[in-house]
Amino acid sequence: MTLGNTGKSAILQMLIKLPPNYPVGMVFLNGEEVPVFLFSNVNPETGIAYFIDEEGQTLMMDVSSIDGIAFGDTEDEEC
Repeated sequence: MTLGNTGKSAILQMLIKLPPNYPVGMVFLNGEEVPVFLFSNVNPETGIAYFIDEEGQTLMMDVSSIDGIAFGDTEDEEC
């Protein structure tokens, strides 16, 4: 898949290298936070990435719409 934005292409290349079931905290999709639990896989031909949320549901996301990915715990900590 050829993406017009090099940042988006970098995200695709990074996702291709991640192993299945890699822990992820949050995906930023078109500026919105989408909580996720695990990265499942990505199809480089279609540009679709698959993530698993904490309820075990599979979320399909167009890589060209992903602005960023947060790794690690993203829960708010109380002071």
